[in-house]
Amino acid sequence: MIRILALILAAAAASPVSALSCIPTDVTRSYSDAATSDKLYVVLLGRYDFNTRELPKTD
Repeated sequence: MIRILALILAAAAASPVSALSCIPTDVTRSYSDAATSDKLYVVLLGRYDFNTRELPKTD
């Protein structure tokens, strides 16, 4: 009984972590989500350019 309860608690605690991912977004899925949404989306093309020496120092 304790093992089952521990397993359920471990599975419930891991679910928010599984939502975090470093996998890039899928362009097809993103387009499909935007096309079916009631919200207005604007597609932009560009890049960020900055001086890394001006970034704040972190520990």
